[in-house]
Amino acid sequence: MMISIIGPSLVLAVLIAYEIAKNTRKEKQASESFWDREMEANTSRKKDISNLPYINVPLDKLPLGLLPAFDAMTANEAEIRALAKEKILSLRGKSNTDIKLEYGVTNFEFLCKCDENYLKLLQCLSKEAELLRSMFFNREAEEVLNYSLSIGSDISKDYIALAEIYKDRCDRAALNDLIERAESLESVTKNKLIDSLEQILDSF
Repeated sequence: MMISIIGPSLVLAVLIAYEIAKNTRKEKQASESFWDREMEANTSRKKDISNLPYINVPLDKLPLGLLPAFDAMTANEAEIRALAKEKILSLRGKSNTDIKLEYGVTNFEFLCKCDENYLKLLQCLSKEAELLRSMFFNREAEEVLNYSLSIGSDISKDYIALAEIYKDRCDRAALNDLIERAESLESVTKNKLIDSLEQILDSF
């Protein structure tokens, strides 16, 4: 009886030990691969980055300066104008190692600053649209939101705000197009966003 109990237990222990050893080897290989790439990245030569797809903010086409006496909007628009003078570039999906390998380690800090400017711009545009909607400038808010999405915004509340604008004017076609655009996002919250957009579509 004891032997029949020990037999399966021994097999199970062997299988567990094998899985642990296999996972340990995989983790070691992944770690070695990472550090090999990081070492290569930290010695990579400087590349020409003058022709990268930097973002030029079209200040003349954005509905800025509608209410210059409104402090919150004035401050936000001032930041948008300041960012427009900086280099802006989206590096979404690229790790620090990827950036150094692709563009050279000496360009790393500059490009990280460009990406930081990009994220700041998206936040400012989102806030601008929110402020405009709070004062019933829906058409102007739509212009800001459409521009933000055109440069790659994946901020869920921007999609929701645009969907609500489309709902207010009963524009199902525009909302369907917005849902299709959301489906192409790589955001971890994509499915939840699409569900929210479809609920808005079903409500009118």
